[in-house]
Formats: sequence, C-alpha cells, structure tokens
Amino acid sequence: MSELVDWLPWIAVAAIPGLLNIVVAYAELDEKCRELPFFEPYKIPGVWLWAAIQFLIPAAMFWGIFQLSSRPPIDQTLLLEAVLSGVGFVAFLNAEVRIGARSYDIKSYLYDPLIKIAEWLIEINQKRKAAEFWTDVKEELNTKISLASSPDLEQSPALQAGLDYLEEYFLVEVSPKPEKNYQERLKEVVAMSVSREQVRAIISLLKEVNRQDLVYALQRFQCSERLLEKYFAQSVRRNRLKQRLSSRS
Repeated sequence: MSELVDWLPWIAVAAIPGLLNIVVAYAELDEKCRELPFFEPYKIPGVWLWAAIQFLIPAAMFWGIFQLSSRPPIDQTLLLEAVLSGVGFVAFLNAEVRIGARSYDIKSYLYDPLIKIAEWLIEINQKRKAAEFWTDVKEELNTKISLASSPDLEQSPALQAGLDYLEEYFLVEVSPKPEKNYQERLKEVVAMSVSREQVRAIISLLKEVNRQDLVYALQRFQCSERLLEKYFAQSVRRNRLKQRLSSRS
C-alpha cells in the first residue's frame, strides 16, 4: 500500500492526458449520438467502456513515452507535456508512436477496434427506443398534414407554428454551423408539395435540436399529450407543476 502511495504523484500526472482526452472526445461522441434522443451517458454501459478507453490509452501512452516508471521530476515542463498530450491526443494517434526502440500503430490495432465495440454497445442500448420514438413522431406529423386539406402549411397551423419555432431556435447559435444550412432547409420544407417529404425534412431538423429542448419543439408542433407523456414524462410533470404554481401566484 505504501508503495502505491509513493507512485501516486506520477499516476496523477499520467491521468491528466486521459481526463483531458475524455473532455475533448466527448464532443465528438455527443455529435455521433445526436439522433439518440434518450442518450443518458451515465446510464449506458457502452459509454463507461468508451470513457475507460479514452482515459487509459492516453494515460498509458504518456506513461511509456515519457518513461514515468523512472520517476522523473514532476516540473512545469512535464505537466505542460501532460496537458498537451491530452488535448492533442488525436495527433498522437495519427502518427506511429515510439516506445523505446519499437514503433506502434496504436490507432489501427488498439484504439479504433475498442472504440467501435464501445459505440456498438451504445447503439444496441439506444437504437430500439430511438427508432420507436422517431416513428411515433413521424406518424403524428403525417396525421397533422393529412388532416389539412393540402400540404400547404397554411392549412396546418400546428406545423407552421413548429417551423416558426425551429427558425428562431436555429438562429440562436453561439458557435454557428453554416454547413448545417438550417434556414435553407426550413425554406425547402415550406416549398415542398408532397406531405411525406415534408415530414421527413421536419424530422431531419428535429434531430438537430438539443435533447433537453426537444420536448419544447414537439409541443410547438402540438404533438399529443400521449406522445409527450410516453417519452418525456418528467418534463411534462415539471411543466404542469410550474403552471399550477404560476396560476396560484
């Protein structure tokens, strides 16, 4: 036990690249899982495996490359190297890594296969419920258009209200993403004359909405209480409680 305590300073330094890499890599994972509306990382075994891989590989590489087993002095230079190794871990992966006299292609033979396993576990955990949810949303939107006399959005106030909300929603961007073409895609929805194409395009836009905001977007499209309670029971109850409290005050 005392020997482990002696190693703790170097273990802590090796942990820096792993922790920073998790933070950097999570943005990419979240983007990959954007179409999974019920993606809750802490509840998914695959995410825990993903986090372990993202932590352990950078930490082990840093330990080997900087020979922490020899207990070098922990100074500002070593700490800076640890930070840069974590933030720039992708650059490390794209080059062959030399540890001692040998070169290793960590990315192809270790990192990528393990990450694919983790992502597969995430997918099988989330795919069924996500597909069921988007199918239900599609059916509701198809129903709203079919009740209108034509695919003209003026005949469907619910869809028009929802699209107006999405237009304003996508205009508020801290970090604009011009490649997403949100406003152009909204114009195309309005111009479409085939209802099924309209619904597909609306679903595509809804998949770009942040998970925590999705329930509000669906409310703007006047989706049924049945659908909202089925998938967002907590949010619906919270909103009802707020409405009751505000009506009393």
